[in-house]
Amino acid sequence: MTATTLLFALIPDALLPLLVLGVGLATLLRLISLRSGLAILAGLLLARLAAPVIESLLATVPLWAAILILLGLAVGAVRVVLELLLGREATGHVIGSLVLAGFRLVSGMVLFPLRRLLRLLTKRRATILLIVIGLSLANQVSGQRAATAASRGLQRGVKRAVTRQIQYILSRDRARDAALRVRMLKVPRTVFRYVPKATARAELRNGLQPGAHTTSRAAAGRPLKPSTAQQRLGLPSRPGARETIRLPSGLLVRLGKVIGGQPGYGELRVDARLPNNAIRRVLPLRQKR
Repeated sequence: MTATTLLFALIPDALLPLLVLGVGLATLLRLISLRSGLAILAGLLLARLAAPVIESLLATVPLWAAILILLGLAVGAVRVVLELLLGREATGHVIGSLVLAGFRLVSGMVLFPLRRLLRLLTKRRATILLIVIGLSLANQVSGQRAATAASRGLQRGVKRAVTRQIQYILSRDRARDAALRVRMLKVPRTVFRYVPKATARAELRNGLQPGAHTTSRAAAGRPLKPSTAQQRLGLPSRPGARETIRLPSGLLVRLGKVIGGQPGYGELRVDARLPNNAIRRVLPLRQKR
């Protein structure tokens, strides 16, 4: 069903006789050809037969769809009239011009607010740019401050947790040492002591104080890495030096297992002060980069 048929279906019944007479008169006057007149009359007949279907269809579709259909019918009617008056080729040019003008009108109506907004933004773009830059800098500064505060809070939390862990290990170590039986070395013994470099320098000057911890024996081989020594012996911090100490016979010591380190390793607690000459060698440990 063409747009012309739909248009004929919407023509009131009172106008049909006048339309038929007009078509006949135009044919007699040779304003239109006989073929065109017969086509118009056939369209009128087909439209009358399809009128109930068209009316029910327009009653069921939404309003916007009905508007689009009416616009299409109007374009079809204009096209039919122009074809009758100007011919098919000229009608094509006219319809094309009308469609282009309608598209420009609709696009202009849609884009008009956007153009006004763009012009307003163009006039004030310098102010808007400064505001955007200021907001960006403010966000960066606030973000850096928040990140710094979070990092400091995390560092403080980790430091407190490590301090509590060290205090817990030292308290267990003191309680364990108090419960160990005191022994006297029958023969001299060579042991190792892993300490920070500052502690090693101080003990080279003043000797070892009572309560110092050493390994149970001096095993042959290379010194332990700082991280390995800390994990194996349960040290509160990574050592920077290894002392080789000669314990004399008759020295009072307590022998036990390391606390906070790896299981299966023993240690000695010296209960008497040792002079600095008991330290035979201090070997710096190579820190891992």
